[in-house]
Amino acid sequence: MGIQVIRWAARITGLFPVGLFSWFAIAHLIGTGFDLPEFTPNEALQMTAFVIAHLGMLLLWRWELLGAAMNVGGMLGFCAVDYAASGHNLLGGFALYFVPGLLALFCWVYTKLQGAEARTATDDEPLSRIAGAAESRAVNI
Repeated sequence: MGIQVIRWAARITGLFPVGLFSWFAIAHLIGTGFDLPEFTPNEALQMTAFVIAHLGMLLLWRWELLGAAMNVGGMLGFCAVDYAASGHNLLGGFALYFVPGLLALFCWVYTKLQGAEARTATDDEPLSRIAGAAESRAVNI
């Protein structure tokens, strides 16, 4: 039950940033008559990374690893481009944007480790199936 709480926390904490970003994007597009803003190359890279991070927050609802990788990778890219362009360290200000991805990554790793423990605890069940199949195909002389 505990991992389900963390999984839902990852999903729910991703809703606020996605909703906020979507709200501002839609309001900007409506307010400017659907004219897209002109970005500098650094701003375009940051916006691309930011959109990838937000898409990751949505994808982690279905695919935890892919969504977590996109979220964390996108946010790291966003902060790295800003740091390279201006020298600002945005990791502190945008730390909450990492939370959904890190929680989803934890859930994915935990689930895979639990599955590996369960597989090793079943007394090599797949090997016993192979042995049984070989015995049934053996020809008695």
